[in-house]
Amino acid sequence: MPVSIDIEAGFADDHEEVADYVARLAELGVAGINIEDGRGNTELAEPERQADLIHTVKARVPQLFVNARTDTHWFGVDRESTLLRARLYAGAGADGLFVPGVTDSATLTTLVGATPLPLNTLYSPVGPDVDALAALGVRRISTGSALYRAALGAAIGLARSLRGDTGELSTAPDYQRIQAVLAEANTPVADPGPART
Repeated sequence: MPVSIDIEAGFADDHEEVADYVARLAELGVAGINIEDGRGNTELAEPERQADLIHTVKARVPQLFVNARTDTHWFGVDRESTLLRARLYAGAGADGLFVPGVTDSATLTTLVGATPLPLNTLYSPVGPDVDALAALGVRRISTGSALYRAALGAAIGLARSLRGDTGELSTAPDYQRIQAVLAEANTPVADPGPART
């Protein structure tokens, strides 16, 4: 089964360094990557610079499937920006376009028609089901953090039942809740001083 790796924004600012990293992944047998234009959950890369990054990676590892992810929908950026990025990324050599967060059929249909690249979307229980997505022209479906979050919800539910809680089963925590917990866990705690015995 082909293995695809999510490399986020590439873990380096220098495009050649990112290409070196991706080349090492390809040597290990990785068949494809997701590379995104979101930066630190707060901003988007300049579209031309992201297109240059995609071009640099494809030039170094032409056989690798590069799924270009654009986070325009997450950031509430207008549709024209998404379509511009789709054109630039396709022109740079991307093999697929990933637009996570889109759940309405009309937007998915527009995206499918606006790019020659196979469209990848993020599955959502509030959006079209798998058959409907396929009928709209979506060619790849990702689950993102959903499987992890569902497992975490089940683990929380089991822990609660072990301590005797009889309430409703735990549902999967949303992505923002997990990010908040991780941020809190990574916050330094004041030194309590020497331990007392």
